[in-house]
Amino acid sequence: MKQLFIPIFILIFFNLSLAQPYNAEVVKYNTAIDLDGESLHKSYDISIQINTKEGLNYAYIEIPEYSLVKVKNVKAFITDINGNMIRKLKKKEIIYKSNIGSGDFYTDDYRYTFKMIHKEFPYVLHYSYETEQKEFLTIDNWEPNFYSYIPTRTSTLSLQLPQDYQIRIYENKIKYEKEITEDGKLKYQWDGEEYLPIKLETFMPPINDVLPFVWIVPQEFTYEVNGSHQSWQTYGSFIEQLNSGINELTDKEKYKIDLLVKDIESNKEKIETLYKYLQKETRYVNVSLDVGGLKSHPASYVCDNKYGDCKALSNYFKSILEYVGIKSYYTLINSSKVIEEVINDLPSAQFNHMILFVPLEKDSLWIDCTSDFSCGYVGSSIQNRNALIIDGENSYLKRTKALAKEEVQQSRKVIIKQGLGIGADVQIYSSFKGRNYELLHQIKTDFENSRKMDLLTDYFLEDLMQTPDEIILTSSKLKGEIILEYHTTSKTMIQKMGNERVLRIPKMSFPSLEKPKYRDYEVQINYPIYQTDHILFEKPLNSKIAFIPKEFELESEFGEYNIMVSENDKYIIVQKSFHLKAGKYKLDQYEDLYQFVAQAKKKERQLMIRLNN
Repeated sequence: MKQLFIPIFILIFFNLSLAQPYNAEVVKYNTAIDLDGESLHKSYDISIQINTKEGLNYAYIEIPEYSLVKVKNVKAFITDINGNMIRKLKKKEIIYKSNIGSGDFYTDDYRYTFKMIHKEFPYVLHYSYETEQKEFLTIDNWEPNFYSYIPTRTSTLSLQLPQDYQIRIYENKIKYEKEITEDGKLKYQWDGEEYLPIKLETFMPPINDVLPFVWIVPQEFTYEVNGSHQSWQTYGSFIEQLNSGINELTDKEKYKIDLLVKDIESNKEKIETLYKYLQKETRYVNVSLDVGGLKSHPASYVCDNKYGDCKALSNYFKSILEYVGIKSYYTLINSSKVIEEVINDLPSAQFNHMILFVPLEKDSLWIDCTSDFSCGYVGSSIQNRNALIIDGENSYLKRTKALAKEEVQQSRKVIIKQGLGIGADVQIYSSFKGRNYELLHQIKTDFENSRKMDLLTDYFLEDLMQTPDEIILTSSKLKGEIILEYHTTSKTMIQKMGNERVLRIPKMSFPSLEKPKYRDYEVQINYPIYQTDHILFEKPLNSKIAFIPKEFELESEFGEYNIMVSENDKYIIVQKSFHLKAGKYKLDQYEDLYQFVAQAKKKERQLMIRLNN
């Protein structure tokens, strides 16, 4: 075997010297899966080349182990670039510990960790391990790129299974080869090309739209209960059956609920009242236990403990609504800032969050039971995407409400006066909705004052102005908005030039777009951007207007940008609006999108008012 050792590594590292230098790179990433009809066996074989001291963070290895996925045969060694052995991993160097994260309350997941550091570069870390699983919903969700920020030079996925074992496969930008092995098994294989790190771009689609991947699921499965990926109806039936018999409230809880709703007739008002009770009495914690985190704790568990994860809180609130005669449905959704479309043709566990869908006579509600916001508030992480409504054999996909421009509006009122001496005295009132409302609400409630001030200064205050002594944040759950108010000064907003004073109009913020020649990916704007400005310049005494901007309108398929200027006895009034529509745009549309934003930016830079002294 030693005679074969060096030639194998020569093949692995061939031509690496010609590649672009990185601090580290994955030179081999192989996954072999064997399905024997009862268990799922996986073998992983990975080699990482550490090129510099800065790449040593990739020498720290973590291997996750879950309650239903057992890890065994962890091995590792390091070699030089020519494949000569340097040292092997010792068993005592492997640490086995809980995989609990900062946002977790409890988990029964664990991880194996070790590090293999060497002082001479480059060197290669090789490690392998195996996993075994008796019950599973997914055979594999494989991407040929192992890490996001360093290249993967070669990768393979192979799958062997009995010929009569039924599976479903979804492939994106990669195709399999299939053969029958000597022992009569069916073998699939996917060979990945060389994958370089993804270049991040503004408004880029989700990574799964950009990179190749393979998703493989069994047609039929047992996961505590029997289930099927034949259709969304069969998968929904599985989820419903898995979470059946867990909706009983305690007598104490029923008594409290009866008191809360005894004088309320309207179902919507009952829901809103009970939702406030949910928010007041319970808290969200991440608990990952039992059947891979898919099965909820009973409603009585939340009654007693006053906490739960998204499944437990959704089941608890569903049970409360059911108790007062209101029908609601478990709803599985993929919660993320970037909309990741459900693969409609692959019914499977594509979701990471549970909410409730409550159909009402006039207006249905999407209720996130982990949210701090108002009842039925559709946040940026669940808006405008398909969700699975769980209704047994009648389960179906339904799209959540898309945020309208008025629901993401950022409106700003600025009052500017001539300061004492040089500069301007500025009062700012900014209203935020949508994603910025959610971020500001988190800053307001989760951070100490000093950190709060730093975050507001870095991300929400105006450029070229002095940091204010005080910032007032006032939020309204009912309106879904937060007001940011402060008083400051600016030395650059009003400047003297010869016999004139130049008033520089505060600029809007625009998305930073790459020049078209550098753009590689299509565009996905997940929700609208809508900004409005109402700016009032107090007229100085004994001054006359030498120049004010003309009205301006810019319209495009991507949105609109407008300027209106007027005056009264006291103020020069500048009103502006910028609207960028949500949507998906092809790469050949990017030039027009770029030019639309560039024209609006250019106009903003030119905006000024000149006064004669």
